[in-house]
Amino acid sequence: MKATISIDPAELVISCREVIRFTGGTSCRAGDDLRSLALRMIARAAELIVPTYAYKICDIEQSARILEQAGQPAAASCPEPSDGIRCPTAALVICTLGPQLDLEAAKLNHASAHLESLLLHGAGLAALQNLAYRATTEISELLAGQHLYPCSRLEPGCNGIELELQSAIFNEVEPLPSGVSLNEYCVMDPPKSLSFIIAFTAHKGHQRDLGHLCQTCALQDCAYRKTTSQMGQSG
Repeated sequence: MKATISIDPAELVISCREVIRFTGGTSCRAGDDLRSLALRMIARAAELIVPTYAYKICDIEQSARILEQAGQPAAASCPEPSDGIRCPTAALVICTLGPQLDLEAAKLNHASAHLESLLLHGAGLAALQNLAYRATTEISELLAGQHLYPCSRLEPGCNGIELELQSAIFNEVEPLPSGVSLNEYCVMDPPKSLSFIIAFTAHKGHQRDLGHLCQTCALQDCAYRKTTSQMGQSG
């Protein structure tokens, strides 16, 4: 099972709070002037992005091979049930916003509009996070009818997972979103792109809410990590 899905940019709600967090870190506090500028960059981002995601639902053999490449982080993220059956299915996902936002941010930076450039990048990161959550939710809903439940989201280059795993994802997902490629260093282009694996389990008791990734992420000292009180806040 595979598909490529395009999303209307208006459906990706980008909050001012998220843009400022991605620009200055969790501890950043913004005044009215910065919020006003952030809102302008959010509106500009919506004009530039082309949100798209592609995915492939792997069979049991492919899932086992991909998750084995992810190594210990994958094993730790889905506790093994007493009957020994773990993560029978994996979804491979590639998300992108297209190249135009990064090109516009580079132009702003070149014109010495550095703050505008940073906030536009922040808007792009918030939109990409929103797109990844949208993809995760829609794929999870698709598999819920097969009594399969998401237990982890694994990103190449994060939490001890080798960046080279992106090659395995790209080799399986087709067709790729338009314009997305992987270079010899396993870095994606355009920059506002993301690949990840969703591991699914047949045991509902091991299901996790993947909408709050900070709660399960091992990077405790991340500058962009949300606190418990910030989970679910918007604005």
